[in-house]
Amino acid sequence: MQQMLQLMFSMQMDMQRSLRQEAASAIVNNTSTMITTINQPMNAGHCTICLTAIADTVLYRCGHLCVCYMCGLNLRETRSTTGVKYPICRAPVDDILRVYQSSRNGELI
Repeated sequence: MQQMLQLMFSMQMDMQRSLRQEAASAIVNNTSTMITTINQPMNAGHCTICLTAIADTVLYRCGHLCVCYMCGLNLRETRSTTGVKYPICRAPVDDILRVYQSSRNGELI
């Protein structure tokens, strides 16, 4: 029992360490790109990758609804081969879920 607790604690510490390293790396590497992108307005509801299509896909792991279906498919496929993560929050993309808006008489509900 004690060995199991020590192993779980060790795994938790390793996970926290890797998250801290990843966050620090993202901050250091993306400081210059963040400054240039803050000044550019984004269209709400549009894909954050291609910036043209409507965002209709939820990313499984982070839960963000901010990419179109095609960009979501590309993220999922490239993640399995190269380990690419979602560029906004750096969460791994395990799967995608396409969502649809309901409407009644042309109004969203």
